[in-house]
Amino acid sequence: MVRRWVTLSVALVLTTLPLAAQDDIFADDFETGGTSRWSETVGLIITFELGHRSMTWVDPSRSNRSVPAEVYYPATTAGDEVPFAAGAFPVVVCGHGFMQTADSPLNVAEVLVPGGYIVALPATETGFPMDHLDFGLDVGFVAQSLEAEGASASSPFFGHVGDRLAAAGHSAGGGAAHLAASSFPGLFHSIATMAAARTDPDSVAAAQSLTIPALYLADDRNCALEAGGAPVDHYNASGASCKALLTILDGLHCSYVYPNFWCTSVDCSSGIDPELQRQIVADYLRPWLDWVLKNDAAALASFDALASSDPRLASYQQEGCVGESGQQARGDDFTPSRTSAPGPGPLATGTNRGSSPAEAISSSQVARGNSPSTCRSWTTSVDPSSRRSR
Repeated sequence: MVRRWVTLSVALVLTTLPLAAQDDIFADDFETGGTSRWSETVGLIITFELGHRSMTWVDPSRSNRSVPAEVYYPATTAGDEVPFAAGAFPVVVCGHGFMQTADSPLNVAEVLVPGGYIVALPATETGFPMDHLDFGLDVGFVAQSLEAEGASASSPFFGHVGDRLAAAGHSAGGGAAHLAASSFPGLFHSIATMAAARTDPDSVAAAQSLTIPALYLADDRNCALEAGGAPVDHYNASGASCKALLTILDGLHCSYVYPNFWCTSVDCSSGIDPELQRQIVADYLRPWLDWVLKNDAAALASFDALASSDPRLASYQQEGCVGESGQQARGDDFTPSRTSAPGPGPLATGTNRGSSPAEAISSSQVARGNSPSTCRSWTTSVDPSSRRSR
């Protein structure tokens, strides 16, 4: 398995880039470690290296299902099974898309780990057909397992796993992130998805039950999602009182991550440079998670300022995160209640596993956010004259 050992920024300087810089920002082999141009553009500060361990856990609640995952973590030197850097770090579990592997969203680890995150990439459901429910449960189970590792004195993760977690994913993995968060109530503090695709059970229906902050990255053509269930459907259905939808101009469905041939073969035939699209993912994913998992209010302010004027976006919508006066909520305002140990919820237990998605989520679980008098929402569309030419 090929690894890309990359050190990225602990603090992204979130400013709108000149169009010329956007066009060739990844011209020097970013994927293989040549980050000089990217560093100069966004203000790279080297803090943590990428450590890596291949882990496998066994879930006794699902007939001893084996759940392997590639886990990346902050280290003082890059490599396999190297020691942790000092400290405890938030956890992000990120699911791959349909017919993709765990290495597909490796760029998420490359962006987040140097800033002080543990990123786990589940390695299940990589073939055909893909069991969406099992994959969603795998995402939740990996998160639980890392929490247990952090509390075990015999584990290399002991003392290094923080108490805030997010579920993330690309395409079907984005839909599965909704299934994970709804099946493990109270476990996750946010979801962050890239081109989230509708799953079976229905991830759009599952979104109704979620009240944690939700980030949706989308592209304006939805080339691989023409049958419906696009990110906007998840955004509109979401019960989160704080949610954001950023639509990338001329984006590609597969270029949020490192896709394989199967994905690119069904994507749009043209679009923005894939490395630029992964740059956009980095520009927004880091500050969103810094805000919600590290309670960094300045990160949310930077996120909103960039999104409001970013010519790389076709549109930007947000609700309940930043008010019209610029006042933003605190990340820990959305801490979920964990009165007992989380575990599989309504999508995963009893007869609900075979029920329709609507039946699997009771109406008492649906939360629609703030009332109209307190909830602020708007859409920003960038002046077409400032956009990159197609």
